[in-house]
Amino acid sequence: MREYGKIIPRYWQAGSGAQLRGDFLSRLVGAYVFTAPTSNPIGLYCLPVEYVATDLGCSPAAALKSLKRCEEVGICAYDRAESLMFVREMARVGPANHPARMEPPLPQPAAAP
Repeated sequence: MREYGKIIPRYWQAGSGAQLRGDFLSRLVGAYVFTAPTSNPIGLYCLPVEYVATDLGCSPAAALKSLKRCEEVGICAYDRAESLMFVREMARVGPANHPARMEPPLPQPAAAP
């Protein structure tokens, strides 16, 4: 199982997801951008709005409206023209900020004689 794309419980109770209370689809979209099949550890990936709509069973217009709402609370930034997603919170808590989660560096080759 991949080590990124997980939702911490705080998302629902006190995190950015809590700011979306009362807007079910936006909360779901907020969770989706963390776990989308095209996501990666740094949170910058291609995500056509049609993928969101298909995976969540809503219209593209509803998906786009919810993505905009997620942008308003600071979860992500979405470039519709390029279908490019940047999940701010993945970048903040991604592997670059958690050295314990990173793979050890490659050993340095011995100096040439």
